[in-house]
Amino acid sequence: MVSFELGDFLFCHAILRLDDAWLWMPYMLSRTRMGIIKYIVKINLLIIILTEMLFFLICAVSGDLSFFNDMQQIFIFFFAIILPIISYLSSGDLLKNAAITEEIYKILGVQEYRRFYINKFSLSCLNPGIETSNKMYVFDFNKVLEAHYKKYGIRQAS
Repeated sequence: MVSFELGDFLFCHAILRLDDAWLWMPYMLSRTRMGIIKYIVKINLLIIILTEMLFFLICAVSGDLSFFNDMQQIFIFFFAIILPIISYLSSGDLLKNAAITEEIYKILGVQEYRRFYINKFSLSCLNPGIETSNKMYVFDFNKVLEAHYKKYGIRQAS
């Protein structure tokens, strides 16, 4: 799949090799918008949990747990208001790329493409024993479709 760029250039969005159904996707273009949002929420929750644990540990070692209880309001303010705003502002480009990814899946004919999750079917995940660092964004498209259709109960066209 290609598109025209300014001038006489073509931009390759994805390559599907028909012989073995390997799908090459550009770097960082494998998640849909829903996938990006889930990823950002997981990262934020991890930051919250680790920060709370670290702060609690510091207060427990110093012997002043009342300071930890007093600081909860500041943590709640930061994690409930500031961190989501920072995450939203810093993820604008990721969401634009995710829209491109959704278009690629739509062109490939994937049903329920907004919920299509392809990352665990990269060649580096499917074959961890071989050198696959350059195959992180090469996917086994047949296995992905099979798992996706099974998960959402979609009947494949004959």
